[in-house]
Amino acid sequence: MEVTLALLADAANISQQGKLNILGAFNQIFAQTFPATHPELQLVVRFEADASEKGLEKTVKIVLLDPNGKFVREEGISLKLPPVWESGQKFGAILVKSIKRMEFDHPGTYELTILVDDDQKKKIQFQVVKQGA
Repeated sequence: MEVTLALLADAANISQQGKLNILGAFNQIFAQTFPATHPELQLVVRFEADASEKGLEKTVKIVLLDPNGKFVREEGISLKLPPVWESGQKFGAILVKSIKRMEFDHPGTYELTILVDDDQKKKIQFQVVKQGA
């Protein structure tokens, strides 16, 4: 299973027609004071798997590290792949994960790492900036 898209946004959803809607994609968070708490953001991830993975259950972990590489938090979900799809085709799945109350002790470059079954698939780096700096 591969990650073909990963980003942070203010809002995201999947329409009834299966279209991914993203509002306010960003790579910077501004804060006036530290420690700071960002009330809510959406992590958008698109996965792609091939037929050899059909029917498997995957464990997805999202790990946040601070600018010094220190662990901040981890969230996990289970993703069950359908048991059947046409041979030779890829299976796509979109995850829109709401992350609430993300805390930042200080400004700098933070990193969200996406792992599937403990295999690192993607990193999202973003800046936390002191407003007015």
